[in-house]
Amino acid sequence: MSKGVKKRKESYEKNINSLLDGIHCAQFIKNKLEKSTGSKSAVELTVVYFSGKKYFDRLKKYDFQQLQTIMEEKKPDILKDIMDLTGVTDVKFLEKTNSVNTDMKKLQLCLISELSMKQKFIRDGTILSSGEFILSTRDTNRYGKDNDECFILNNCGEITKRIKSISKPFGITENENDIIVVCSGSKCLHFFENKSFNFKKSEKLINEPYCIAYLSPYMFVAYGDKISRIIKSGSRVFCRTINIQPSVKHIISTSSHIVYSNRKTNEVVAINSQGTCTTVWRYSSPGLLSPCGLSVDGDDNIYVAGKESDNVHVLTKDGRCVHVFENITRPDFMKVDKERKLCFVGSMRKYVRVYEML
Repeated sequence: MSKGVKKRKESYEKNINSLLDGIHCAQFIKNKLEKSTGSKSAVELTVVYFSGKKYFDRLKKYDFQQLQTIMEEKKPDILKDIMDLTGVTDVKFLEKTNSVNTDMKKLQLCLISELSMKQKFIRDGTILSSGEFILSTRDTNRYGKDNDECFILNNCGEITKRIKSISKPFGITENENDIIVVCSGSKCLHFFENKSFNFKKSEKLINEPYCIAYLSPYMFVAYGDKISRIIKSGSRVFCRTINIQPSVKHIISTSSHIVYSNRKTNEVVAINSQGTCTTVWRYSSPGLLSPCGLSVDGDDNIYVAGKESDNVHVLTKDGRCVHVFENITRPDFMKVDKERKLCFVGSMRKYVRVYEML
């Protein structure tokens, strides 16, 4: 019984962290408000009020759903902390857990930091499994030379590492072992170790590549007017070319599809990753102009930067728009983490802004 209880307790601690955080925040603000009611300080009352309002507004963004467990024994003391959040009856162990979902329509951005890249052109980037953000840039003063760089940023927007001496880096993706950087200038893929960022190898490509997506076991590379699906088997490389309309540079993978944006037709298109790679859905809107950078979160929601419409459209995995972030000046991309807690937004090819997602 004790082992079973311990296992269930660990499961609950993992699944209800967000809910507990909300409860603790609410209780903290409630206590602060009660203590400040007798205060004569207008400053204290104002600070407490607006702090409380901020946290309560944040709590309302979440749809909390009940967690249930069913046990065959009487409730033990060890479960005291979770009794108010669970339903327990005297039957065999079963467990049902519904995730805590964010209401996508209520998402808001809270600026954490801003970084200016000065004499660099921002190109693309991705959030790594480590939580760090890797950004590809061009050196505006040294075109044609291998002096472009990739920057690794922490979640405060601070540069912690650099990858130097690469030619026109563009798209970046990560697989189980490697960080893969597409270099348009040298027409190759550079592979780096995904923890130390040490260089491992390069693989040449025939045409000038732009962005890359990984959906096991395939790599997909965008070449502007076509996409190549690449798979390696031992020392052999098998490649299938998918012809598409011109002006496609940005590409991303969900758990089942490959998605690309077309700046000329103002469309976002999803294709099947298997077989003939047929079109699954298309999205366009009068409010989305010159779609470029793409990102995907842990629920397969897709974030599309509208370069000339100054916004970011959020699509579901089946291509339905559920939210639009407006008033983002000439966005290059919005890269969102799996939990939708943090995002990195490139703007005007110069600025990287880090936002908390509320």
